Amino acid sequence: MKKTISLLLTLLCLVGLLTACSVYSGSPTEKQSTTSSDVSDWGDLPNFDGALSTPDFASNAILWEASVMGGTLIINDEYRIISAGASEAAGVAAATLRTNIQTATKFELDVTTDRVEVGSDEYVLSDKEILVGLTENRGVIQDIMKEHGTTLAYTTNSLGAFFIGAKNGKLMLLASDEGSLTAAVNFFCKQYVYGQKSVKVQGDLASVYIFDKQEFNKNRVFAFYSLNDLRSNTVVTDILLDGQKLSTFSGDTFAYTINLFRSQAVPTLSAASWSPMANVTVVQPSADNNWQGSVHISCGAAEEKTYSIIYNRLEYDIVDGAIMHNLKNGATGAVTLVQDDGYKGATEIMIEICQRYGLKFNVAMIANKFGSLDTDANGKYIIDENGNYQITFTADNKGLSGGGTPGWWKQTLKDNPDLIEITCHSLTHSSWGLSEEKIAAELIGAQQILQRAFEGQRALTFAYPGYSSDDRDDEYAEAKAMMPDYYVAARYLSMGKGNSIKNPDFFYLNACGLYTRPQSEWGKGLANCDGWFMNSINSAAKSGGWVVTLGHSIEDNNDLPKDSMTISTAYFEYYCKNYLADYVASGALWNGFFSEVAQYVYEYNHATMECRAYTDDKIGVLLTDTADDKLYDYPLTIDVAVSDTWQSATFTYTNRAGEVVTENLSVSTAKDGS
Repeated sequence: MKKTISLLLTLLCLVGLLTACSVYSGSPTEKQSTTSSDVSDWGDLPNFDGALSTPDFASNAILWEASVMGGTLIINDEYRIISAGASEAAGVAAATLRTNIQTATKFELDVTTDRVEVGSDEYVLSDKEILVGLTENRGVIQDIMKEHGTTLAYTTNSLGAFFIGAKNGKLMLLASDEGSLTAAVNFFCKQYVYGQKSVKVQGDLASVYIFDKQEFNKNRVFAFYSLNDLRSNTVVTDILLDGQKLSTFSGDTFAYTINLFRSQAVPTLSAASWSPMANVTVVQPSADNNWQGSVHISCGAAEEKTYSIIYNRLEYDIVDGAIMHNLKNGATGAVTLVQDDGYKGATEIMIEICQRYGLKFNVAMIANKFGSLDTDANGKYIIDENGNYQITFTADNKGLSGGGTPGWWKQTLKDNPDLIEITCHSLTHSSWGLSEEKIAAELIGAQQILQRAFEGQRALTFAYPGYSSDDRDDEYAEAKAMMPDYYVAARYLSMGKGNSIKNPDFFYLNACGLYTRPQSEWGKGLANCDGWFMNSINSAAKSGGWVVTLGHSIEDNNDLPKDSMTISTAYFEYYCKNYLADYVASGALWNGFFSEVAQYVYEYNHATMECRAYTDDKIGVLLTDTADDKLYDYPLTIDVAVSDTWQSATFTYTNRAGEVVTENLSVSTAKDGS
C-alpha cells in the first residue's frame, strides 16, 4: 500500500532546483530518408491484405533512378492504376495500392489490367498512369529503361530488388518477382502515400525517393531531388535515440545536450540523411569519452558537417507521484460569502453564525466611510511620486452609516483575523463619472484607504457598486482594465450564478444574490430565493465551481418584505446550516476568503509542477508560476505519493528571504487507500 504526503506549498518557495528538458519524442520531423540498408522496418499498413506482407528479403531492395521530366509529378484523381501483365500478384498489388491511396487522399482511382503484348501497335503511353507489375510483363518498361542507358539485368538477377521511377507524368512500381512487388508497393505506400518523407522539388534526373507530406496535403504533390543534389548535399534530417527522433534537432544547431534520467538506460545514437549517397558516421557517447559523441556527415566534395551530442546523466527520475489540487485540500468547489456596504448589525450576526458552523466571510467596505482623498486647490487628488494618495482618515469615534465607528471596525477585525476579510466596495458607491482620474480614485485610492485604516488587511478584492446599466458599462470596462495591477478579483453584478474554476473571468465574477422570501418557500429551489444559492452550491460541491455571494443587511426580523436584499437572521442561518456546513465540514466545499480563493485559482491556472525522485527516500517537487509575486502568494495543496516504507517525512525548501527551512510533514492514507 502506498501512502500520501499532503503539502501546502507557497509558490516561489522552491528555488535552486534542477530543471529537466524533453529528451525526445516520437513525433516525425518534416524530413527523413532511407537507403537500401535501412528499409526493412516498414511495418504493417492499413488495408493491406494478408497476402501482401513484407518478405524478409525486402531489405535487399534497390531504389533505381529514372528521369522526371518537368521536375514535379502530381498524382490526382485523373490517374488510373494499371496492373501490368496477367500476374495475380500484380492485380492484388494494384488493388492494395488503390485502397491505400483512397485512404490517404480520398481519391478513388480506377484499376485496369493491361495485357498488351510487347511490340503491339495497340499499347499507348498514357500521361496519367501508375504501372504496377513485374518487369517482364510490359515492353514499354524495357524501352524506358533503355532510354536512360540502363538495363534491368541487375534487377532481374537480384532477389528482392524493385524499381520505382517516373517519366512524363507516369509512375512505375515494378519488381523482378512477386515478393519484390509486395515490397515495392509496401515501400511506396509507407514512404510516400502516408507521407513520412519530405523534400523540395529540384532538377530533372532524380529518384522517386522522398515525399513531401505538407505539400501533398495542400497540392497532392509527389516531389523529387536531382541526382546531382543527392551526390552533393550534406544534410542530416534526423538524429535518433534508440530509433526515436530527437525533438530539438533542427539541423542548424551543431551541439546538443541530451538529459538522461537516473534510471534511464543509455540510448543508442543514430542519424539519417535524405541523400542515399551521404556517408554518415556516428560516435556513440559513452563513459570512455565522457559521454560526448558526434554525428559526422560527408558527401563527395561537399562541405562536411559534424554535430556534437553530449549525454547529461541526471541524478533524478521524473515520477507521476504528485498531484496539484485545483482547490485547497482537494475540495471540489469553493464558496465565498460577501456582505456588502459594511453593516455593523449584520457583521455581528455573521460572526456568531459563521463561528457556529465553521465558516468565514468578507465585508465589502465603502472606503470614504473611513477616510477621504485630499485634493489640491484645483480639485486634483494629491498623489506622491510612489503613487500614494494623501488621505485624511475619519476619527475613530465617528458614527458611520450602517452602524459602528472606525474604532469599532478596527477592533472587530483585529479580534477576528481568521473570520473576516475586507473587500473594497469603491470609494463613494456613487456614479463614478467617466474620467480616468475618478475611476482610479474609486479603485486605487479606495484600496489605499482600507489598507492603511485596517492593519493586516490588503483589500485585494473588489465588489462593483450599484447595478448593471448601460451608462456604467464603459466605467466598468475601464475599471476592469486597471484592476490586475492592484487586485486579484472583482465580483460583478450578475445574479444567481456560479463561476468556473478553470481560468474564470477574475474581474467580472458572477454573483449569487441572497434575498428574503417567505419561509414557506425556503428549500424549494425557486428563483430569486434560496434556489439560486442552493443550486449553485450543490453544483459547486458535486461538479466543481466557485460561488461568490452578494448580500446586504441582516436583521432579527422575520417579516421583511419579499425580495428585500435585507434578510432575516433565521434565513441567513438556514443558508449556512442547510447548504454550507456539511459540505465545508466534509471537505467538498472550501469556504475561503475572497482573496484566498482568487489567489489559489489564479495560481493553479498559471503554475506548472514537476515531481522528481532522487533516491528511494528523497523526492523533489519543482513548482513554478507566472503570477505577480506582490499579489499572489497563497499556498497551493500538493499530494505526493510515497513508498509504504515511509513512516515520516520532512520538507526542506528555500523561502523568499533566502533561508533554508525544514518542516515535519504527516504521512497519511488517501481516500482511495493509497
